[in-house]
Amino acid sequence: GQPRHRLLIVEDQPENRLLLRRLLEPFGFELREAVNGQEAVALFEQWHPDLIWMDIRMPVMDGLEAIRRIRATPAGAQTKIVALTAHALEEEREPIMAAGCDDLVRKP
Repeated sequence: GQPRHRLLIVEDQPENRLLLRRLLEPFGFELREAVNGQEAVALFEQWHPDLIWMDIRMPVMDGLEAIRRIRATPAGAQTKIVALTAHALEEEREPIMAAGCDDLVRKP
């Protein structure tokens, strides 16, 4: 009896998008995908997801810029954003969180 939550997967690597989709689909989330930050911002503006899984390094527009643009909108303040990164250095965490992420997950 709970509402169906909208999740946006933003990842330039098809294998990583597929992995997240297969992990999340069984829980009944409504899922959409974007392959770069520019697509993510456009989808956010028209679809208003509840949570965004955002890769940080992507072509066209990186995840940090997309996060900043999303957070600059009134609806962006309500959306949870989790950064996805393959870079495991702790000093990279601070700028990612400062861009507006709610949390960070390191990719294997």
